[in-house]
Amino acid sequence: MKKLLFLFLLLSSLSKAQNDTITFFAYTDNNNNCLYEPGAGEQPLINYCFNFDYKFPTLNIQSNTKSTDNNGFVKFPATGAMAPASNTLTINSMIGAFSGCYSVTTNYAYNATYSVAVFSGIGFKQAFIAGINFDAQGSSIASMPGAISYCIGKTYVMPSCAGFNYLDNNPVFLPLDLTISGGSTNQQMALAFFAYGPNCNANVGAAPVNYANVELATAGIYTVTFSGSYTNTFVLVVDSCSTNAGNVFVDCNANCVKDVTEYNSSDEVISSTNGLYSTTVIPDYNGNYSVLSPYSATQYSLTVTPNTDFNLACASPSLSTYYSNYNNFASFNSILNQTAANNINYSSYLEHPYAGSSVPGGNFKFNSYYYVAKPDYCSLVNNSGTYYIKLDPSVQFVSVDPSTPNYTAIYPAATGDSIVWSIADLRQSAMNLGGHQFVLNLMMKVTATIGNNYCFKTGVISQVTETTVADNTATACWLIGGPFDPNYIEVTPKGAGVQGYIPTSTTELLYTIHFQNVGTAPAVNVKIKDLLDADLDKNTLIVIGSSFPVQTNIDANGLTTFLFDNILLADSTHDEPNSHGFVTYKIKLKPSLAVGTQIHNTAAIYFDYNAAVLTNTVLNTLQTATGVQELNAGSFAVYPNPSNGLVTVSSTDMISKVVVINVLGEVMKSISADSKQVLVDITDLKSSVYFIQITDAKNQTRIQKIVKE
Repeated sequence: MKKLLFLFLLLSSLSKAQNDTITFFAYTDNNNNCLYEPGAGEQPLINYCFNFDYKFPTLNIQSNTKSTDNNGFVKFPATGAMAPASNTLTINSMIGAFSGCYSVTTNYAYNATYSVAVFSGIGFKQAFIAGINFDAQGSSIASMPGAISYCIGKTYVMPSCAGFNYLDNNPVFLPLDLTISGGSTNQQMALAFFAYGPNCNANVGAAPVNYANVELATAGIYTVTFSGSYTNTFVLVVDSCSTNAGNVFVDCNANCVKDVTEYNSSDEVISSTNGLYSTTVIPDYNGNYSVLSPYSATQYSLTVTPNTDFNLACASPSLSTYYSNYNNFASFNSILNQTAANNINYSSYLEHPYAGSSVPGGNFKFNSYYYVAKPDYCSLVNNSGTYYIKLDPSVQFVSVDPSTPNYTAIYPAATGDSIVWSIADLRQSAMNLGGHQFVLNLMMKVTATIGNNYCFKTGVISQVTETTVADNTATACWLIGGPFDPNYIEVTPKGAGVQGYIPTSTTELLYTIHFQNVGTAPAVNVKIKDLLDADLDKNTLIVIGSSFPVQTNIDANGLTTFLFDNILLADSTHDEPNSHGFVTYKIKLKPSLAVGTQIHNTAAIYFDYNAAVLTNTVLNTLQTATGVQELNAGSFAVYPNPSNGLVTVSSTDMISKVVVINVLGEVMKSISADSKQVLVDITDLKSSVYFIQITDAKNQTRIQKIVKE
């Protein structure tokens, strides 16, 4: 009898357990107050997915996934006899939807109903995501605002979208516009909102999306915008893929290890090609280099060829192969042995003053540096020397900037117009592609006259025999009160007039690209793209100066990319003095260029994922020596000076334009003309010093200072 009673109770328990359920009711909590308010437009969620985990002390977790019915209810039955109710509820991961009105881990009771309030900032009937899918070689999607990268060489990109309809079973078809600024598409796509079917394993009424193939073969930063029923904007960075390719150093003792006394090196040529795309790479002054290679299913070959006086050492590979894609990057080191170096050469350079104002009483920074070519890294010969900066009498020395290396001795000369550094070894940390930087904090004396020139002279003196000492010094002049342009390019020699006339005997040009982060947050990475003029020999480019380590890539078309990776450049809002940077390179002209050949240069500067900042364009024109001299034949006059009203500008040549500029470089007036005499009314300008820029019919420019009383 006892056995029959036990069996009866057991069967009753099993029957009861099989009927035990936990029920959830899901609804749209539009105002996120955790209350179901049908009168406020809230309603049950249909086909909304739940994942329910059953937890037992002695068993593994068991999961069950189901979706709500047409009334918003979903039931989870018990899975075993007399199972304790210790369970976890998981909301389906819908974009933009969440619920804060229930506990994720709760001991839910059987045979009870619980309400789940779900809030979505983007709605439920029109809730969907849209983005860009790459082809199958490197699938990626951008569904939220931000930035993604796209690798040049991939066949296409295509819009993709997915939607959710949790209020009824009927998908809604709505148009969606895709625009890629800088691209060539603006196409409508038909989009279906997806309604999830029973148990969340099928889509009810899903419709195909009309994909638009977009060719993005030009490097740049594009803005992708989806608009219509859904709005989303993100940044698409289109460029070559970056492949980290290692480090270069000179192994003087041939132990295949970089010792403390051994130097990083750039004395090699690194080339990459797959037969379709080729690039030449220059390491930064830490010996690091990266290869920018477009995506290709064809394998690349990376070769290393040491420059004169060097050999590959320690079985360093002269050839490596790699594929350029998102996940497969090549990496190898190059170790050089120095065989001889009898052609060492030091040279000095100075940079346009930056960060501040050169008006009387103003403070500004000045930077100069030296460059060492063909250094004898392994020689024990003393390479001690000195470096000096001779200041203009109009300038007062304030301090040596902390960014300048702390050498053994820094002392002003007896005359007080020079700063001299004593350097134990000119090779040490001598940025192989940049030389040492010497940054001074200066002040323009209050007695200086706006519009006059101020000049600096810099020089390096070494204790070793050099191939030439003609470039050991450098001199340059600027206008007192002249403006500082934060993002610009300059060329040396500048040449005469607007055309930048230079003699046909010129063999080499020196370019400096300046940049400044004028934003409100630090720039993590800075990239400069500079398409070299076809009349420049890209194979002769040498980077001789940079404010930060810069890796350089030059492709077959002469597109030169300067990479300042992880520069963390301060923004001018919070740290103006440290928001500046530069890169300087020299390059040879192609031989036998004709008289009248024009050489242009413009650079594009990218701060992280922001659109490009274009610099000015510098121009040089080849001319005979006689032609260059004749440029100064014309004369002009500006009177009365000082003046408080009308100013007459006259010239022996026809005047085409007159521009009045203030000491900050701002254009106050601009007058077009076709005459040898022009009247300029400065009555409305405040009393100050101005510059009048006169352009004649030959497009030559002259500048005259004028005082407005």
